[in-house]
Amino acid sequence: MAYKHSIKTDPASEVWRLSLGKKHFWNLTSNVGWGCENRKDDVQLIQYLLFRITWGTPVSLLPGQKYIAADGLFGPQTNNYIRSFQQHWSHTPIDGKVHTGDGINYYTKNGSAFTIHSMNNYFYEDNEKYYSDLRMDEKLPSVLCQSLSEWY
Repeated sequence: MAYKHSIKTDPASEVWRLSLGKKHFWNLTSNVGWGCENRKDDVQLIQYLLFRITWGTPVSLLPGQKYIAADGLFGPQTNNYIRSFQQHWSHTPIDGKVHTGDGINYYTKNGSAFTIHSMNNYFYEDNEKYYSDLRMDEKLPSVLCQSLSEWY
């Protein structure tokens, strides 16, 4: 289940130093991508974040595609949007996967950023008013809204 994860407020914590002052981040229960579990609410959170991050940007639409739908199903469209995000916005491997974060480490052992943290930061920059409580966003899918309500 997608959930709000606390960030360890410690100067030694990479996530805390690079989190733009946030006290939490939106996280996944399990990884999303080809060969991953792809839990519906985790996939839907990623799709929602991608929809909000890419809305109105030059790479909003991949050639021949529409805005990403937050339907919770992982397939070619979601894979392409994750890869596009990784290529254009984050310092992450372009592998089409979003791994869970731990609230302490911003970077993986090989030195690349966790995609989930990059997504959170970009979402926060343009959607700060919704960041603390995604349920306030009218564009949040109702199923994801209900899932997130369990954390409040």
